Amino acid sequence: EEAWKLVQYLMSEKVNAKLVSLANAFPGNVNAKPDFVTSDKAFGKAFEIFKTGYLANEFTGLPVAEDLMTQFDVQAQKMLAGEQSPEEAAANAQKGWIAKF
Repeated sequence: EEAWKLVQYLMSEKVNAKLVSLANAFPGNVNAKPDFVTSDKAFGKAFEIFKTGYLANEFTGLPVAEDLMTQFDVQAQKMLAGEQSPEEAAANAQKGWIAKF
């Protein structure tokens, strides 16, 4: 019950707006408005675009997201093992992603 109270507090409009302003992130509370929306034109524009969409977990909330993340992980592991350069890893991961879109 105490954990739920903490989540409610962190997700409240004012607190969530302050937290995401400090983190330069978008809010989890749809009514929270970060400070950077007015202080940075690029962030402000990005926030306007963000508000027109819908929230989805980028790794599990979209139909092919888990497969894409796995493809990326495989390439990153090959890079970390010295089997390919960072540029090759990025190019190989991108090939798989482009095929899905």
